[in-house]
Amino acid sequence: MIFANDKSSLTHGSVPVTGFKLEMNPATQHPRLVWLNDSEIPPQVNVTELLKSATKTGLVLPTKLGQIEQALGVLLDENGGWQYQTKIIESLLARGFKTRLIDEAKKRLKLKAEKEKGKGGKWIWVRPNTHPSAEEEPPAVRGNGHDPDDSWARQQLTTGTAI
Repeated sequence: MIFANDKSSLTHGSVPVTGFKLEMNPATQHPRLVWLNDSEIPPQVNVTELLKSATKTGLVLPTKLGQIEQALGVLLDENGGWQYQTKIIESLLARGFKTRLIDEAKKRLKLKAEKEKGKGGKWIWVRPNTHPSAEEEPPAVRGNGHDPDDSWARQQLTTGTAI
């Protein structure tokens, strides 16, 4: 890998390039960066060509937020556009996602939180404009669809109380 400056307004004159390679650390078996000696770097580097060749692969990696949104889509599809909040939160936390990003994904997808009618009703998350069929019908919902207090929901999950 090569570090180079392709923006001439950031520096004056010619700035040398430097590089590193990834190696496996024998002690930890984790990758580490090892800086290259000047003799291992080509004397001339065409940064524009390097950038062009790097973008030809078309490699697109999802962000954590994108991964959460994808997982939410799968969970909601299980029931035709809705899912129990406890199942969603437990599933995503088990995969190592943080509650802040889960909340952000919920907002970006415009999911609504609604509560089942009756004593002990559970919170469900619903996609906008979801109209489940009879066999996919979520439990009867009460309230105005406002989100439960997130700190309350998290506390319920950590204490094992149903939400």
